[in-house]
Amino acid sequence: MRGSTRAASTPVMARAPLVASRRRASTPASASRRGCRVPTSATATSLGLDLEAPGWSGGYGTGGKVWSSAAVLTRWLGANAPALGLEGASVLELGSGTGAVGLAAAAMGATRVVLTDGGSESLLKLAKDNAARNRAPGGSIDPSCDIRVARYRWGDGKMPAAVADAAPFDLVVGSDCTYSVGGHGPLCDVIREVLAAAAHENARVVLGHQHRCGAAMLAGRGSAGWGVDPHLDMFAKTAAAKGLVVEEVHRESLAWHGLRNVSVVSVELEKQLEKQLAPSKTNATGDVGDAGANGAVAAAAALAVTLFSLALPAAARQYSDYDPKQFDEFLPGINSVELSLAQPNVCSKDAFKAMDRARDMYEIGQLDEAEGALSSVLNGTCGGPNPTDADKVAKAATWKLLGDVRVDSYRWNDAIDAYNSSLEDMPAGTSAPGALFGRANAKEGLKDYAGAVEDYGKCLELRPNGPDAATPRFERAQALKQLGRWEEAIVDYDAAADAFTANRQKREAKIAEAQAAFAKFESGDVPSATARLETLARQLYSSDVRAALAATYWRAGDAAKAEDTWLDLCQIEDAQCGKYTDKEWLMSYRKWTPGLADAMQDFLKLRS
Repeated sequence: MRGSTRAASTPVMARAPLVASRRRASTPASASRRGCRVPTSATATSLGLDLEAPGWSGGYGTGGKVWSSAAVLTRWLGANAPALGLEGASVLELGSGTGAVGLAAAAMGATRVVLTDGGSESLLKLAKDNAARNRAPGGSIDPSCDIRVARYRWGDGKMPAAVADAAPFDLVVGSDCTYSVGGHGPLCDVIREVLAAAAHENARVVLGHQHRCGAAMLAGRGSAGWGVDPHLDMFAKTAAAKGLVVEEVHRESLAWHGLRNVSVVSVELEKQLEKQLAPSKTNATGDVGDAGANGAVAAAAALAVTLFSLALPAAARQYSDYDPKQFDEFLPGINSVELSLAQPNVCSKDAFKAMDRARDMYEIGQLDEAEGALSSVLNGTCGGPNPTDADKVAKAATWKLLGDVRVDSYRWNDAIDAYNSSLEDMPAGTSAPGALFGRANAKEGLKDYAGAVEDYGKCLELRPNGPDAATPRFERAQALKQLGRWEEAIVDYDAAADAFTANRQKREAKIAEAQAAFAKFESGDVPSATARLETLARQLYSSDVRAALAATYWRAGDAAKAEDTWLDLCQIEDAQCGKYTDKEWLMSYRKWTPGLADAMQDFLKLRS
């Protein structure tokens, strides 16, 4: 299952059976070098970190994916490591998710890294597993590196003991921490607290921000320019009110059209910046005069205004303003507006605002608060008799979002109740595909795979084609796999791969193709499975595909090819050949099918 999607522009991939590994630098880390250091020639793209990033499935939510902002921030850290004093530094990562940025800092020389997130226990375990894997012998990070993982829910009060014990920090990093407007205030409070207790006055906070212009427009927040969403400006405004100064230090465009941009920003205490900007001219006593101090304050203020236009763009509305056409922002994966509401009443307006508040609470892990906001409007202004058409649409969308919140709380039956209520209000409306998709997720949580297949099918009946059909088809194939209905699963995997390819989601397409090959193996068509895996092995650098290919060769009776493929695979430093003896790991993390996992176990037992 996956955590619910909040923004229509955010890509979704529910399960990732393959983790594409990268070759590590072949030179071992110097034992005499301080810190958890890889060779200085290594760049951010050659660190060789092996990260499990299963996406939204399993209750990981947004933290289960490595987003573009993490990749850009990691590259920037690699390019600026000496200036940041990264070697030997103590680093705190906020909103760590998989731990990608913090672990990259460890691979670049930090001696202590604390990964923090306010997400689920499964997400924290994912970060711990990633840290342990990369600190293992032969990993990218020296085993002596002190890496800790701790829960840190912003706005809960004092800094958690696990974080406070590791303080002070030289560097604080975070990627995609600023996209939720509701989290800006708590995040700024955390940054102030950390900087106030920093190891030295030059301690830095650097954040990666992915501009999501489509989501901002859907929410009625307008634009701050071509390819620039207003959320970063809003964060800077909140930061300024809390005595912080935000500076954009790098911007990277990830597409030719300039609509996929990531900014790297530095955040400092205003007093820190004033001190840095203070003029060297002193009075007769050796102190900075009043004019110098005032000049420093003025310069700091001028810099803050120059770096960011703190006022919202003229075309943008305040983010809490009501626009009834924006309900689709709360429909994960199903992105089509079919109905414009006319003359919205109090219920519709209150429901939209409740969803806006609940979404922001949800994004920072405050699930109980999100449920409270949604329940209050359902029991209040939207609970009256004789609902209008606008009421029905508002209630359906609110019930649907409540179901998403409950899925991430693992309250499967309660989630199903919420989705049922959404579908009762609008059985074929704008919210219906998302409600059916969510209900199928909840049924998978209850291991009712037949029910999940039925609901994914109903979802696809409402959205049979186009970009929104890819993920439901993939998810239905996964449920069919659990039922052993291999031929049906193959059809859906192939259709999902085609849809992902049409969406230019190449990685997701290859995952679907690999799963189709696995299903072919289970159906007894070993030659076809082998041919598909051979094609993928030529197209991808994936140790997992090659391992599966060795297993299929073995099952087909070609022991020589199986052995050659396996030996070639194990020459790759980060292939993790030793882990393929663990069937549970293969099926849980790598998403192998049972028969293929058994074939691998038989092959490894006999060759040993």
